[in-house]
Amino acid sequence: MKVLVTYLSQTGNTKKVADAIFGEIKGDKEMKTLETTSDLNGYDLAFVGFPVWSSGPAEPAKKFLEAHAPRSADARVSRWHTSELQGSSCPGSAGRFLRLPRSAL
Repeated sequence: MKVLVTYLSQTGNTKKVADAIFGEIKGDKEMKTLETTSDLNGYDLAFVGFPVWSSGPAEPAKKFLEAHAPRSADARVSRWHTSELQGSSCPGSAGRFLRLPRSAL
């Protein structure tokens, strides 16, 4: 199984989560920034991570997913996001809710 972890990160938080996901995947894997990912073809599974901007997906990620995720004949896509909760502390929440498919481990 060929797996891609691609992400958009401005502050480094989304990259940290992408690094953690990438580290748990065994086998044939690749990690790229969203800006350097042209499409999802050739991958069996793709993890696409992005920050939330103004209560929605970051615009570059939204455009990428609209253009590539539904058209990929090969890849199953797992979308995940990071966000900063104003006035709140929620350490480790991304790790608690994201489960990797057994086939990727």
